[in-house]
Amino acid sequence: MLKSKLFESVSQKMMELSSSEEVKNMRNDWQKNAKALFDSTLAKFDLVSRDEYESQTEILRNSRQKLDELEQVIDRLSAYIEKRETETKKPQGNS
Repeated sequence: MLKSKLFESVSQKMMELSSSEEVKNMRNDWQKNAKALFDSTLAKFDLVSRDEYESQTEILRNSRQKLDELEQVIDRLSAYIEKRETETKKPQGNS
C-alpha cells in the first residue's frame, strides 16, 4: 500500500512538472545546447559539401580517363620502338 501511494505521488509530481512552463523551457534550452554542441563537434571534422565532393569525383574520373589514354599511347609507342629495334637487328640479306 505504501509503495502504491509513493508511486502515485511521484507520478503526480512528474505529471505536474512535465506540463509546467519551466520544464518546457528547460527542454528547449537543452535542445539548443545539444544542437550547438553537435554543430561545434561536427565543425571540427574535415568535411566537404556534396557539391565539392561531386566536383572532385568528376575531376578524378576525367583524370583517370586521360591516364588510361596516355598508357595506351605509351604501350603503342613502346611496341613501335621494339619493332623498329628488332628490324634493325635482323641481319640483312646479301643480294
